[in-house]
Amino acid sequence: MKADLLTYRQQINAIDHQLLKLLNERQKIVRKIGTEKKQQQLPLRDLTREQAVLKQLKAQARAENLSLSDESIENIYRAIMAEALKLQAEKE
Repeated sequence: MKADLLTYRQQINAIDHQLLKLLNERQKIVRKIGTEKKQQQLPLRDLTREQAVLKQLKAQARAENLSLSDESIENIYRAIMAEALKLQAEKE
């Protein structure tokens, strides 16, 4: 049993590493979006876009029978979006 737990933890560590790399790539794009918004004199926050993204992600999760609840998806992505907004605000 202990070996199984160690194996699972190693798998989680590998997934966490992949997530970090993906989040870093996402943040690079967020910076570019922030620059574009500034150049086009657009507000940093777009609530309509945020709602559309959340709706799409929830629909994708249901369509693919993923085990993430709508609430989990919303919590995770609201945190990601909040950090993106902070990053864009820093660039102003």
